[in-house]
Amino acid sequence: MTNNDAISITFEDILGSSTDNFSMEKLSSFLESVVENTFRQRDCNAAELIRVVQNGRIYWMTAAQADALLREKEETADSLKNSVQQSLRGDFRVIAQELKILFLLAQHTLNMYLKQHLIPAGEVQWATPHVTRLGRQIVFYMDKLWQVEEKMKKTRMENPVLREFETKMSEFLECQKTGDRENAMLLAKDLAVKKAQYVRISRGLASDVTESSHLRIDLQRQKKSILSFQKYLLAQRQGVLQSQVQDMRKTVENLKTLLARSEEESKKERCRKNLEERNAVLQRQEKELSALDKESAVLDKKEKETDQLISTMEAHLQVSDAAAKSKTESPPAEEKAPHMPDSLDNEESTSKTHRMITIERRHRR
Repeated sequence: MTNNDAISITFEDILGSSTDNFSMEKLSSFLESVVENTFRQRDCNAAELIRVVQNGRIYWMTAAQADALLREKEETADSLKNSVQQSLRGDFRVIAQELKILFLLAQHTLNMYLKQHLIPAGEVQWATPHVTRLGRQIVFYMDKLWQVEEKMKKTRMENPVLREFETKMSEFLECQKTGDRENAMLLAKDLAVKKAQYVRISRGLASDVTESSHLRIDLQRQKKSILSFQKYLLAQRQGVLQSQVQDMRKTVENLKTLLARSEEESKKERCRKNLEERNAVLQRQEKELSALDKESAVLDKKEKETDQLISTMEAHLQVSDAAAKSKTESPPAEEKAPHMPDSLDNEESTSKTHRMITIERRHRR
């Protein structure tokens, strides 16, 4: 837990070192034993706070903090590019963690609404099998991605030339950048020797890399579905609360009228006490409704961000697939050892070498 105004916990706080055996029961137990205890210590009501999942943490924010989050601008081109690269090539376990947390929180919300009769029974009947299907789809795509990632990991472990070539390629480009021509020439010769083997193994990995990318996009679509489902649950609760708030306001107004008309002190006292109780209930309902409104807005923002990420990932993958297809249809000149200049004093030769290395990097990616 943090000491900031917003109560927050990390995914690791909840999931621990492994997510394999994590369950809905464990999440509920954690929320009740740790989070609820924190709410009590800080004398705040969880229903009046806005729950947000981002950056590997779950936050319970105040209305002001949620407003600040909603005012944040959309990602810049550079930050979106970084998000795409992380989503396509980053550690898939990070994606899996976030998805599991989002899904279990949605499931937890549904169970809470069901037990406390907070949304219509008919909506629960629809939502229960729907969330089950969502869970199965997430597990399906996670399992497939894990299998592909493990296959690629095994291939790389069995072929150290991949790492060696990529490391030397980075060193070569750095030498070119800094003007270290002597070391650049030595590295270029070493790269020429390893190139044919590197290209052959990389081609074998290409289909796995493409499959991994498509599966990662599928998981982002599942994330969007979870966010949409959570919005749906909140909308059902909002509908019930709006009706209750309307009724309670009428009750409060009637009690105020009754209090004004009462003449006996005993009746006034009973009416005054009843009015205080109803006012307290009304205030709690209004605060919860306000929190739900803001949480729905946050979910809507997150859903749009995810949709933008999916679109950008798809566009990026289309370009990569087209480039790979073009290389496949072209004469396999890459099978020959690359020409590395005997002397890097000639600027034109150096430029050609740099372009060749750049093409190799794109092919590898």
